[in-house]
Amino acid sequence: MRSIIDSVVIIILSYQACLLLGWWGLVPVCVVSGLLQSWSGSARHWPGMLAGAVLWGGPAIYHVLTGSEAYVQQTAELLQLPSSWLLVIVTALIGTLIAGLSRKIGVLVSSLYVKASTSTPPSRT
Repeated sequence: MRSIIDSVVIIILSYQACLLLGWWGLVPVCVVSGLLQSWSGSARHWPGMLAGAVLWGGPAIYHVLTGSEAYVQQTAELLQLPSSWLLVIVTALIGTLIAGLSRKIGVLVSSLYVKASTSTPPSRT
């Protein structure tokens, strides 16, 4: 449940950041969310990956379904993809990788600070 809430927060903040920063507005939001998270586990990058898939795959699906099929098909042909739906999948995968890796970077940097602040200096005897 926590990861779903994190994903929704990342989606909302990244959408707002993308209005100001362009396509890469997703990256700083995912890094900061990884820095600020307090729960542990091995799959802490999944909320970012879900947000990336929704934020990048959602508009691609919208363009295919609402009549921008010609534009999407031309872009797919430019990239030598046989189908516009394959372009949607590739777009969602790229967004997923960017967001997941960005969140993982935030988590790793935060774990460095946690380890540094909890370590005790060596005692002199």
